[in-house]
Amino acid sequence: MEAAESILKAGYRLDRYELLCPIASGGMATVWLARLRGKRGFEKLYAIKTIRTELVDDTTFQEMFLDEARLASRIQHPNVAQILDLGEQETVLFIVMEWVDGDSLAKIRKVLSKRRAVLPVGVSLRVLADACAGLHAAHELRDENGEPLDLVHRDVSPQNILVSTVGAAKVIDFGIAKAHGRKQGETRTGVVKGKIQYLAPEQVKKGAKVDRRTDIWALGVCLQELVVGKAPYGDDDDVEVIRKLMTDEMPPVVEGIPEPIQKVLDRCLGFDPDVRFPTAAGLQRALEAAMKELGEATTTEDVAAFLRTECPELAAGRKSIVGKAIDEAKSRPAPDSSSKEEVAFAPTLVGETGAISQRSPEHRDSNLGTVALTRRKGETGHVVHPATNASLELDQEPIVIPKRSIWWLWVLLLLAACVGVGAYRYPDVAHRVLAMVGIGGGSSESNNQTGAGAATAAATETATASASATASAAASASASATATATASAASASAATSASAAPSASHGAPAPSGHHHTWPTGAGAQSDEPEPEPVNSNWSLYRNPPPPPPPAPKPSGTESNPY
Repeated sequence: MEAAESILKAGYRLDRYELLCPIASGGMATVWLARLRGKRGFEKLYAIKTIRTELVDDTTFQEMFLDEARLASRIQHPNVAQILDLGEQETVLFIVMEWVDGDSLAKIRKVLSKRRAVLPVGVSLRVLADACAGLHAAHELRDENGEPLDLVHRDVSPQNILVSTVGAAKVIDFGIAKAHGRKQGETRTGVVKGKIQYLAPEQVKKGAKVDRRTDIWALGVCLQELVVGKAPYGDDDDVEVIRKLMTDEMPPVVEGIPEPIQKVLDRCLGFDPDVRFPTAAGLQRALEAAMKELGEATTTEDVAAFLRTECPELAAGRKSIVGKAIDEAKSRPAPDSSSKEEVAFAPTLVGETGAISQRSPEHRDSNLGTVALTRRKGETGHVVHPATNASLELDQEPIVIPKRSIWWLWVLLLLAACVGVGAYRYPDVAHRVLAMVGIGGGSSESNNQTGAGAATAAATETATASASATASAAASASASATATATASAASASAATSASAAPSASHGAPAPSGHHHTWPTGAGAQSDEPEPEPVNSNWSLYRNPPPPPPPAPKPSGTESNPY
């Protein structure tokens, strides 16, 4: 027991949450303000509920605590404080809830009562209407199979209704709630659960059924307390209240209550559950209708404005307590990173070598049995063992990228630039060099000479054929004049082509009409064949022209046997 009491103090951490200061305490649990810290300065406040240290070893209270977490965590409604997490550390169970920046309805009423003032009717109706919405969501809760759980809060009171600084009401503390399947839901004989002043008659009667209408009675008691200033049995002690409830003795009538509100109270505080509102949603509609009838239509913004103007000391005191707790937490020394429990809170430092974890090597289970991929100069690869600091040293070793010289690249670029300039300045030399290495063609002069040689060879073959035809015609005695004339014309054409070929190859003008031509006849043969005229439109990339058609045979030679 003493160990548990020494654990729960400001600065202690429950899992990821750092306890700052206690903010509320009840018969079964204590609520702490806690802080969750994250990376890059992230912080968020939470409320953590823990079992009181003297009840830590009581299994009954432990089951009730776990049941509350399981049930309340299912309720998703803006008018119910959210249950976010359930944890256990060193036999300490705790529930993580959302931090509501506000005060309980009981505390607000107490501050006003010191000034002999009460809450405005519109504000009271608005807060209770919102509480009805949250309770209706709890009453309608269902299990995984869609079956209703018939959850009943059983402890509705101004102490369990929080009002935030923005005017929103939130129902809290489902610790003694009753529901199907709850292990500690049934009340034992002789045991009363809940605050005596807010108990419904069926809660103190043996064998009576407790359902959602029990919470309707409690809401009616809250309404009368806020409007009148005291509960229906506020002048009696607990024993007398239980006696009156068991004997169905009505509370005394209070004068001066507005009629729309009195109608609501009559239905809420009926001893017969069938007289009451069947659901919390029905009571919510009746409260909102009463606001309209009284001309007191109030919104959550109106509630927030009232708290800021009439109860500013509440927000100021709460801000002072929270700020002081956070300042004290910052002044405390940082947690020891070597402690196994504090590993999750070890800060991440960023330096020249990048992110460096402050976690000790013995806790770095992911490195066990791995082979280091990087090492220092002169070291050999090795397996990291738990007892060595090699893994931490490798994490801190900077990554060095070697610098390589690229002088050869600059030389290649310079040579390429020189070659390009030379080819541009001296194109003929560049052509000859390319022809020598087998790339491209030679100069234009060599191309002309090559074309002239081909033309000369073609002309020689044509001249030889013409001379043979002329000799055959002269030797034949029976050749006709037409054949002779045709042969002479062919000889003249060949001679003209032969004389024009060399001139065309050297760019000379075409021969004139006085140019010497070889005579036709048998004795006019030459040792050098006459070249064929060159086509000026010839190109390597064009198809060669079709051959000329054969010369027609002279007439009358078909019957000549020679």
